[in-house]
Amino acid sequence: MKVRFYRWYNALLSSLLTLLGFGSCSTVGADEYGSPVSEYGTPYADYHIKGDVTDEQGNPLEGIKAVLKEMPDEAPQYAYSMDSTVTDKQGKFEMGTRVYISSRRVKLVVEDTDGQAGGGEFASDTLVLEDLPKKQTAEGQHWSTGTYELKADVKLKKK
Repeated sequence: MKVRFYRWYNALLSSLLTLLGFGSCSTVGADEYGSPVSEYGTPYADYHIKGDVTDEQGNPLEGIKAVLKEMPDEAPQYAYSMDSTVTDKQGKFEMGTRVYISSRRVKLVVEDTDGQAGGGEFASDTLVLEDLPKKQTAEGQHWSTGTYELKADVKLKKK
């Protein structure tokens, strides 16, 4: 009995909302319907991250791994890697990613994975993407807030 009631209730509510002008998401614009169409999604930004990794004396470090991780503040154990790269001979790295605006924070983790091979062992460092200097390079449309270039210069300390 309850199932039948809920089925009729949902059908009636859906019909009423349709008559009032509420529709589902669509790519068809206001030309066809005469009014703007609802758009559903999650806001996001495209980030292009460039950086230099050096030691405390300013010498470039080759072979240092830079990893973008989405790390929820409330549960860091559920962090996952979004993208990664390794520095070149000049200690430079470059990567790009799409970041969805949510309660999670994206962090750049820079870590020495080759041990003594790259000039010694260095302690890892973590940077929050929101705190890095950024410059908008393209305007966004719809849910996109745009494209941004971020600069991440990191000095690693020896262990």
